[in-house]
Amino acid sequence: MTVLVKAFMLFAWTISQIKAEDISSEVPSGTPSLRPPTPTPTASPSEAPSEQPEPIIHTSAFTHGNSGKITLYDNRYPGISDPNAVTMRMSFLREVSGKTAKVVGKAGKIKHTIESFASRKFAFTSLFNTDLYGLDAKSFSFTSDVSNVGSIQIDAYIMMEGGEVVSNTGELLKVLPGDFKFSVQLLHWKWCSPCQDGTGDFIDVGIEIQGRNKKIKNGDLGAGIPLLLAQNISVDGRIVKMPTGYPKVETIGGKQTLVLRFPKSGGAAVYDYDPIIGMARSSTYQK
Repeated sequence: MTVLVKAFMLFAWTISQIKAEDISSEVPSGTPSLRPPTPTPTASPSEAPSEQPEPIIHTSAFTHGNSGKITLYDNRYPGISDPNAVTMRMSFLREVSGKTAKVVGKAGKIKHTIESFASRKFAFTSLFNTDLYGLDAKSFSFTSDVSNVGSIQIDAYIMMEGGEVVSNTGELLKVLPGDFKFSVQLLHWKWCSPCQDGTGDFIDVGIEIQGRNKKIKNGDLGAGIPLLLAQNISVDGRIVKMPTGYPKVETIGGKQTLVLRFPKSGGAAVYDYDPIIGMARSSTYQK
């Protein structure tokens, strides 16, 4: 079974007239200007601008080595000292039996379950411009192999434009310039059918997410930054509901963890789930 789960960053870059070092694996030095550059007046200014000014994007992402951990922050703060920063880290991947509700794929040489990604490395792509739902975005991906049964990939986007869009899962979303969108994919997955300890019917993916609030209440990460969760997933382009009770946020090992559940579905090759972290909705972002 091949599973591609699109749901939980770094190289610095500067967008023309946009204050955003969107991705960096080195702690930024200095304090970026809080204001966009002042335009040079023309001899004969027009009565009204012919186009809307480009938004100032303050969201940046910092990858912590190859660990699968990233921090999202407002780049007007020096380094990554934003008190409202949001950190996400790949936590676990578990293949689960629908019959017994037990985790399977832990026994034997080939593992289908990873209880911790802490010691695993992710390979990062370079940053590139892209179009997401018809809106401009900056994007990168990071991927890690899971034994010989498949790989997990995260596609990440910092939105350069905003608007109302229809997602790959058929849901209406409102995104703002500076919001962070990501998706989780499981690629070329070979299910336990069965393994020594049982047959797999679901895959649970855990992603630790920590904002200013110690606990995520009603999707609030703190400072007005929401965690916006879709209810649907796309399975080879076919839209289905995530199993009952998922997605969910729970405390695991003292960490706030977003848990996604993907059902085994025939010979599907692509599973797609895409939440949003609304960085542009912070109480300080628009100031």
